Amino acid sequence: MKNVVIGIFSALIVVYVVAICLTLYNINARKNHIENITSDVMYEHLKKHYGSSNVSSEKLKKEIENRLDFIKEKDELKINISKYNLAKGLIIAEIQDKYRIFSGKIKNIKIKKIIIFDKEDIKLKEKNQYRNLIFYVKDKIYKKVRLKVGSTYVVPKFDLDAFLEEDKATNETVKSKMLIKQGEIIRISNEMPENNIYLLDLEK
Repeated sequence: MKNVVIGIFSALIVVYVVAICLTLYNINARKNHIENITSDVMYEHLKKHYGSSNVSSEKLKKEIENRLDFIKEKDELKINISKYNLAKGLIIAEIQDKYRIFSGKIKNIKIKKIIIFDKEDIKLKEKNQYRNLIFYVKDKIYKKVRLKVGSTYVVPKFDLDAFLEEDKATNETVKSKMLIKQGEIIRISNEMPENNIYLLDLEK
């Protein structure tokens, strides 16, 4: 009988510990999710409306609410835009999320996010996300493409008519070119330099 009681007591302790761990995980996961969504919405909003005087903080507030659609109506969500200056590129938002966990207790998550927009930094960031591929036939540029990191590109087939068009065939001397076959697949990666020069192999 004593062993049974000890066994039941031990099982209850295990269940209690698991419940605590799951609760903590749920709170942290929910907080991180809210933080990530809020940051993304604020960044995109500021990037789109930077310098504008015709947009209000209510628009941003509504955008955040729409993206936090996983928060149920019975939960209490408060969004306060304490600083909203599109001319200077500064937004400060405070998010409060009150919700009930499975045990019935109320949890309160508070988040404060600050976004400062620097146009030159954004241009540099976007520049680093793309790579230029330049294909030559002998000493003439045959084709130029600008692709996002993570994408793939199939090396174009040689078209003599297109090559003879003046706007597509520009003379330019480049010492170093990488020989590449027609139809070969190029995977755009962060390790690639900004400009990638290729010499199109005309042999079939």
